[in-house]
Amino acid sequence: MTTIEEALYSKLTNEAAITSLIGTRVYPLTLPQNPSYPAMTYQQVSKVWGKTHQGAGDMGWPRFQFDCYGTSYSAAKGVANALRQTLAGFSGTVATVDVCAVFFVNEVDDFNDEVGVYRVAADYRVIYRE
Repeated sequence: MTTIEEALYSKLTNEAAITSLIGTRVYPLTLPQNPSYPAMTYQQVSKVWGKTHQGAGDMGWPRFQFDCYGTSYSAAKGVANALRQTLAGFSGTVATVDVCAVFFVNEVDDFNDEVGVYRVAADYRVIYRE
């Protein structure tokens, strides 16, 4: 069975708007050592399961944070914009996972002085059937 994380990775690494900017530099949780930029990381930051009168349901509502990195502010924002165009409002089957809806939640800009890299952190709620 494909996990929601695997499905999101598949969606992002097969979308021209994203791959034209970062290729397949999409990583779970952290960037690799000495990464190439721009790049993106993703992580689940919360998850709620639907319930029915019979018990636990099969609908998951996780919230994911995607961190979009670049050596310039415009590069990081460009990746975040491509991410929003790809995910916000999306529904469909990805790698056998039934994604019912994806909602944009929030976006925050940041700069890391130590490494000189800009970051745009974007949160999305993903509703899917497991």
